[in-house]
Amino acid sequence: MLQHPEADEAFHDKWIVPSDLAILNHINQLWKYNMLHICGYEHYHNNVCFYAKYPCKAYNWATHTDNITMKQGKEIFAACVCGGFDNNKGVLIDKGTIEELTQYTKDIIKDAGREGLIIGADCTIPSDIDYARLCAIRDAGK
Repeated sequence: MLQHPEADEAFHDKWIVPSDLAILNHINQLWKYNMLHICGYEHYHNNVCFYAKYPCKAYNWATHTDNITMKQGKEIFAACVCGGFDNNKGVLIDKGTIEELTQYTKDIIKDAGREGLIIGADCTIPSDIDYARLCAIRDAGK
């Protein structure tokens, strides 16, 4: 939803959703793999369930900010989910040990299951994260 205090759900339903769905429905006719990113930039909270009406193949949201796990997201969207790692500086993906990254990846998979799960971050990760950290996450997910 529009990230402004005066743009409530009713405003969004009236002014934003119709054009969003028109565009998304057209895109869905052009190709079949679309991902909806529900941005939680700077810890903005979203009503993640609101977006279940948006037809996509995969969904990504701020799991840590909105406190909705990947498993819960699969139940909400009945589709593939992407994320699981907080993307902010100073958190696990940025500062945790390789062992912690590996264990957390395995925990996400254990909780949500492998099918319909893409391990990733809640949003864009800091550009200075060591690539070896991302490789450890990838390897743990194999």
